[in-house]
Amino acid sequence: MRSFLSVVLIACCIVLSVLLIAEVVARVLEPEIKSWGADGFDYDPILGWLPKVGKSSVKADEYSASYEVNSYHMNDRPIDDSLGKVGTRILALGDSHTFAVGVSQEEAWPNVLEQLLFKGNRYDGEVYNAGVAGYSLGQYLLRFRSLAEIIRPHIVIIGFSSATDVYDLIPPSHGGFVYVSYAGRTYFDLDDQGELIETAWVERKNVLDPKAGIEMDFSSRARALLGRFALYRRFKKSKLAFWIAQNLQPNGRSLWSGTDTALKKDLNSEDLYRWALAEKIIQQIALEAHQIGARTMLVHIPYLAQVYDEIWEISFGKSPAHDRWVVGERLAKICEKSRIEFVDLTPQFVKLARQGKKLHYPYDGHPNSDGHRLIADVVAKAVHDRFLITR
Repeated sequence: MRSFLSVVLIACCIVLSVLLIAEVVARVLEPEIKSWGADGFDYDPILGWLPKVGKSSVKADEYSASYEVNSYHMNDRPIDDSLGKVGTRILALGDSHTFAVGVSQEEAWPNVLEQLLFKGNRYDGEVYNAGVAGYSLGQYLLRFRSLAEIIRPHIVIIGFSSATDVYDLIPPSHGGFVYVSYAGRTYFDLDDQGELIETAWVERKNVLDPKAGIEMDFSSRARALLGRFALYRRFKKSKLAFWIAQNLQPNGRSLWSGTDTALKKDLNSEDLYRWALAEKIIQQIALEAHQIGARTMLVHIPYLAQVYDEIWEISFGKSPAHDRWVVGERLAKICEKSRIEFVDLTPQFVKLARQGKKLHYPYDGHPNSDGHRLIADVVAKAVHDRFLITR
């Protein structure tokens, strides 16, 4: 027995030593992410956070990008008193896929969309990029409210990301938020009749300090712990990592929870709640846009596993419980019910990916400049066809 325990102990020591050496090597090889300028966020008591005003640049292993955040905390040109002279005003809401992390300001799909539609003639129209990294659907609604009287948009475009938007919208009563969970903000929930209610969460107001965080679920804690290791950061977007994230499910919870929730065919009570809350928030954005004379379009931006066959096949594609297209189908029904124009980008992304086109950064996971161009191309055609806006 002692001999067996000794062998096990020696084996464990060897494994730990190999992992330690690998971690050291990964830290040495890990490219430094350099940033300079006014990068980062300011706390906002309603929205939680907003990008800092000013110019900033980021240099990572996969990309170099520069941003210029205006006085309204938008990754866009300054807004001046001549706004009223602009023809068609389009407001783009969304998260980091809209802001857009990984590409410079002029390459972000809202700015490319503006060029495609209006060719730089602001008297014809402009597109305003109100996306903020880490935002969820509830924050899109609050962001719309904060800018509606300023922009007075004719069209509101919701950039819906299937990576997180049906996942990171859970209020404290159901376990709490995923991104920047420690920042107090206004949030939305459902009452006993399934109607939308709004609450100001002041428990942790004026805080952008992760030490003030609320209790996280197991998968969130696991990701937070793993994120401290360079070995994990280096390997987390590999094919093996996708397989592990989908197949290792402690307590029945996927480590890739956001996309898992979006792509499930059969929804449990928690999933049904998320989708019901998402639907009510989307409907509220459309309602409030309609009240100021604006029309709404929802654009579904797919994530890596939905786009690339090789990733799909080693992750969700192996499970009969998941469907590559189901999130688009559900969103289409929500939009049809609420008379919202809907654009599903998944077919176009998959088509180009099958032709060998790389539309995302493989490790960062955000769309690259070609991905943003594709989003803008498809949305420009839809805006032209459905709203009769000249291209």
